[in-house]
Amino acid sequence: MAEREKIYVKSQFSRIIRSSAAHYKKEVMTMSYIAPAVQAKFETLSIDLKNEILERNVQINTIYDLIRILEEIVDEGK
Repeated sequence: MAEREKIYVKSQFSRIIRSSAAHYKKEVMTMSYIAPAVQAKFETLSIDLKNEILERNVQINTIYDLIRILEEIVDEGK
């Protein structure tokens, strides 16, 4: 393979890698997290309320985080 062809192939390969990496970043999804310490309280909520919380992509580490999210949902409903 001629030197010019090698450079072209290397350039095309690099462009594909960069393009794939950029595409991957766009596809990364965030997910909600419910800490084990709060899981039992979370499970007492209705399925609709749990789904609403999970769709918000939040991290709930303490009962206070859960209360804050519930207050936000109530405030939005007013």
